Amino acid sequence: MKALSVSKKKLSALAVVVPLIFGSGIALADPVTGTNTRPVPIAVPTAGQPSMQDMLDSTFGTNVVNAQTGQSNAAMWTTSTLPPSATTAPHLSFEYLCTAGGDCSAGNSQEFGLFTATDTAGPISRVAIFNGPAVAGADAFLDWLDDGTVKISSLGDPGINTGTFSMNRNFFGFYYHYAGDNYYLYSFDGLNPASGQTQAAMLAYERAPGSDTWLLAFDENAGQASGTGGLDYNDMVVKIESVTPVPEPETYAMLGAGLLLMGFVARRRRKSGNYLAA
Repeated sequence: MKALSVSKKKLSALAVVVPLIFGSGIALADPVTGTNTRPVPIAVPTAGQPSMQDMLDSTFGTNVVNAQTGQSNAAMWTTSTLPPSATTAPHLSFEYLCTAGGDCSAGNSQEFGLFTATDTAGPISRVAIFNGPAVAGADAFLDWLDDGTVKISSLGDPGINTGTFSMNRNFFGFYYHYAGDNYYLYSFDGLNPASGQTQAAMLAYERAPGSDTWLLAFDENAGQASGTGGLDYNDMVVKIESVTPVPEPETYAMLGAGLLLMGFVARRRRKSGNYLAA
């Protein structure tokens, strides 16, 4: 009876504290998930600049992927398994596809790389891949040495941030930063400036369903106030190989339900075997 009385007191205290927390105006962070809402509109580019469809056609082949309907909702990615399960460490290839007349042709003003975070309140961990005077066609190669360590190397192309860095292999996204801006733009919409034109700063395209080859396109205007420029997504374009999107939450739920069902069936079979043995 005494234990019951204590439990009632705790519940009463909790009932008082919870309204105070939610009524105090404290903003609760949202989790960073693996998906965005797509598709979003694409503006017509300035005369002389390539359209999103032009870039897709030149990368994947004419009309292989549609710029509007082919937008993926992927926001975060993962790599393949590590040795000894895999024969080699996960190896990612990044090709910097600078577009003529786009912001990426402006010399040392570009930065593109990996990030990881668990919620929108941060912290956000970033590792630059292309930083500075990268040129169209520059390649960077990433090898995960373990679950939290990545090595970036190149064939001598300029503007590649080589070295060994800390980064989560199982849950990472991509970011873009234009020199002079006071914000970073991320592949996960919820991390982008809410005061911008839209939180969709990046479009992701998969070469084919189940493929590990992607094209990512960022637009610097996404973080600015409304009306400062069109969102044609040709400011930072990168081709990536050997990544797969993080499964959606419902996929994890289905997997968990399947494992539970398998466990239940296994227990029933064991019981049936015991009855037969008896």
